[in-house]
Amino acid sequence: MGYATGMYWSKNIPADFDIDADNDGVVEPVHEFQLDLSRIAARAIGYQASMMAGYKLHSVKVGIRPVDDSFDNDMCTQFAGLIDMYPATEHAAKALSLARKVEKADEASQVDADSLFLRTSDRYTGFRYGWSSGDDDGPVHKTGNSIAGMAEQWYLNEIFDVYEFMTDENKERALFGGRAPEQMSVGWSCGWNTMSDFAEASPRYAGQFMDSETKVSLNVLPLLRGQVKYSSSDETGLVDDDYRLWVEVEFTPEAGGAF
Repeated sequence: MGYATGMYWSKNIPADFDIDADNDGVVEPVHEFQLDLSRIAARAIGYQASMMAGYKLHSVKVGIRPVDDSFDNDMCTQFAGLIDMYPATEHAAKALSLARKVEKADEASQVDADSLFLRTSDRYTGFRYGWSSGDDDGPVHKTGNSIAGMAEQWYLNEIFDVYEFMTDENKERALFGGRAPEQMSVGWSCGWNTMSDFAEASPRYAGQFMDSETKVSLNVLPLLRGQVKYSSSDETGLVDDDYRLWVEVEFTPEAGGAF
């Protein structure tokens, strides 16, 4: 995975956007990427899809493909990690709507090119956000934030932290804390077996890919995070073969309705 439309390496970005096996099998630091379903939908369908809506997620498929370069020494390799998401619950919608109202109030006295509602430029003004304020990259056109003590743009981790504090009532025997949505995750594991001498005796293993596909049926917020956490181990000092991460997402945009 390089930078396809709506797909971004977002933290601990690998060199040349390629991943390779780790010596002890634990990838440190963890490579993170994000999938902006609203931008993917906008590019595919041709309209300004909103981040302020629930999206019906049907499946996530993850695989790796070899890079055509001078290092082709791996017989096979395996990677594993997580796809993280937030459910589009009633309280997720309330938290994001409150953040948008705060931004509107903060800009009530502004009329300039950067204002979300009153502006001097001709641009789309939908409320857009990132995953975490600690990210190196992420969705384009995130809404600016001038609230003291917060990042300069809006991020889900900060929005939900504030909402969790607001709604934590500490009721006796409650099975929850605050009402901010809890992050959910699904695991993935995929691999690739390269053509080799071994493959001559067993041709069914030649160039074989092993993609991971997870079927789900969930209404989620349209920003997903992926993590590359584990790999097959290799010899210390070995120059690794490089691989591109391949991600396919099946979803219905704005199926959960706008917030």
